[in-house]
Amino acid sequence: MPKRLEPGAFVARSGFVGRRITGVATAAAFVGPTSRGPITAPGAPPPAPLTSFAEFERLHGKARTLRFGGVEAIDHTALAVRAFFANGGARLHVARVAGEGAAAASSGDALDGPGSGVALVARDPGGGAVGGRAGVAFSVGLREEARVLAKREALRMPGAMVLHAGSLHLPGAAPDASAGGDPSALDALDDAAPVSLLTLAIEIADESGVAFAASDLGHDPRHPRFVGHVLGARPPVGAAAPDSPVELRIADGVGPFALRRALVGEDGAGRADVALEGGSDGAAPPPASAYRDALEALGALEEVTVAAAPASAATSEGDAVRRILAEHAETAGRRFAVLDPPPRAGARRVRRLAEGLEARSAALYHPWIEVRDPSSTGTLETPPSGAICGLYARVDATRGVWKPPAGETLNGVDGVARRLGRRKRAVLAQAGVNPIRALRRRGVTVWGARTLSSDPEWRYVSVRRHFLHLRASIDRGLDWVVFEPNDEPLWDRIRTDVSDFLSAEWRAGGLAGFTPDQAFFVRCGRETTTQADLSAGRVVCEVGFAPLKPAEFRVFRIARRTADATG
Repeated sequence: MPKRLEPGAFVARSGFVGRRITGVATAAAFVGPTSRGPITAPGAPPPAPLTSFAEFERLHGKARTLRFGGVEAIDHTALAVRAFFANGGARLHVARVAGEGAAAASSGDALDGPGSGVALVARDPGGGAVGGRAGVAFSVGLREEARVLAKREALRMPGAMVLHAGSLHLPGAAPDASAGGDPSALDALDDAAPVSLLTLAIEIADESGVAFAASDLGHDPRHPRFVGHVLGARPPVGAAAPDSPVELRIADGVGPFALRRALVGEDGAGRADVALEGGSDGAAPPPASAYRDALEALGALEEVTVAAAPASAATSEGDAVRRILAEHAETAGRRFAVLDPPPRAGARRVRRLAEGLEARSAALYHPWIEVRDPSSTGTLETPPSGAICGLYARVDATRGVWKPPAGETLNGVDGVARRLGRRKRAVLAQAGVNPIRALRRRGVTVWGARTLSSDPEWRYVSVRRHFLHLRASIDRGLDWVVFEPNDEPLWDRIRTDVSDFLSAEWRAGGLAGFTPDQAFFVRCGRETTTQADLSAGRVVCEVGFAPLKPAEFRVFRIARRTADATG
């Protein structure tokens, strides 16, 4: 206790102060085939978050026609991503799955013939038809750039290749390496004498246009922008690193001059069109097992709260993937699945499909929607889940997770594939299917917010998602208790922190009840944490809340290990 020297009011920190609990943000994950990009599978790093459609295009390519065994398919994943961001989505993970037998394209012997030890290979499997050539995934342009500098300026660049009087030189090598001339000729030059500093430039195009471009690349590993590093298997950290869809493979023993000859020719004239051939999207669309593996890899991403697999609905694997997605959301504990119907399906077929899916954490929307074709002036029919997930994020940000995502207009949607009359909507409503309507004055509007659960307590999307949101927020917000002794002061802090969080939800209009006592309760103490829990180093907090509709309590328990835990 500090000594006070005069009368007055003083403020002092006393005891432990808990952390403020904040709500988890809405982040989505889509699983499906794309034009290119890394494959998501168990053991592979989970996909990084994307914050715009342009960012998706840089990593996965622009929407193009996919080809599975010669059969063309619309890139529904790309269309879903565009709809997600158009409708208010802010954070998205895209887990790419490949078709069966997908292969990566390669330059083969195009670079200085067989035995050159230099090849360009697509980083990931995928096909294409650049310039109308089937199987050509990429076209690579390579050129040499020469900049005239004083000798002293040119030699300041480590690993620089210079040209003087028709001879190539690589100053600083041990021993000094030269090609086509006297190695000592460069040393004899005055420091102010002009020489040409040679660098490489590369442009990689896919079916939709230029996908990557880089310049000022060096031929020697000492160069800060050595082409073998920038386009290597593990590119350096930087803005260009994740953008290059092509890898440059250089065999051991290939020196700077041989590398130059392979890339731009002996005379440095360059290569305008190196075709990477043999790429394939696969003999068949991705199987259901690929979706299951990708969802398993997504399990490591705790921030994902909504998941969908739009492209699967257009394939024969659609039924299996719908079940896998619903099961994943249920077992993940904090996720909600948005499901799509088969294309051009009638109301009765969709109803039978929904009746076969019992899922508290999943919702089904019907019919497909019409969106602008990115490659023409027409429209395409595509599954609605991409736009619906974006709508979820928009409503969550502007109103709250407790607001039903219904009665809202979908942005960037021109129409619906099927118009649903009152009788068909009634048929769908009985099975918990959410209709999408094209209204004359409002545009395309979501006309339902029900889950696929037969349990009345979890009938509404907003109730289930709000429950998952509160549980995830409190669970994350109580991470700090693991370092605390399991006693009365800790229990008091937990009750205070959770009550403050739920009070904020109630004041924002997210909970039913005229008073906080009617809206929620928080219990943490001897009545929830037994002696067995104390012995195991576990503290248990019981939370109940009254959702807006129906106004009934939902109870869940949060358990945390504390500093008293043993073993």
